[in-house]
Amino acid sequence: MIMRSGCASAFLLALGFTAILSGQIQRPKVEKRDGHISPLMAKITYESGTVRTVMVLGLVNAGGNSYHTHAVVFKDEAESQVTLFLDTISVIKKPNEEDAIFVLKSGKERKLWYNVECCDASQKARWLVTWNDDGGNEKIDMARLQQVEFLAPARKDKAGNAMFDWWNYSPFTGEKLPDD
Repeated sequence: MIMRSGCASAFLLALGFTAILSGQIQRPKVEKRDGHISPLMAKITYESGTVRTVMVLGLVNAGGNSYHTHAVVFKDEAESQVTLFLDTISVIKKPNEEDAIFVLKSGKERKLWYNVECCDASQKARWLVTWNDDGGNEKIDMARLQQVEFLAPARKDKAGNAMFDWWNYSPFTGEKLPDD
């Protein structure tokens, strides 16, 4: 399920930094907090095999009013809370409605369950919040994906606005972006 929204609202029960979804998401800024950076570029593979590159702003559940941009809390087999910073994740494999396999950049794999306290599937933090190059935002249900491969952090212009890799010029400042 893909939920596109100009008036999206979402809530994520997790640890970390939050942003509010109200109307269109304001242009995202590349931010570093506690040594971790967001937003991140990611290659998502749908169940159908279709592949897209998106800018991931954070994770969210199906309804509420905020999403987490840097750190998210999951639970492990022992029901212990596990906090992951999004920029430490390499790949999210085999996501479904309850859990996924998280491959960290260190190479360690962990099967983790979405959300620590919620039992209702609609409250599980399994939706990616993305920002599109047309200025819109989207919530993508990870249970409808084969995998999410996190790439590099988003590039930024001189004002700190997040840029897509295929943009040669900033639509916000007009500057030519460096070739990376």
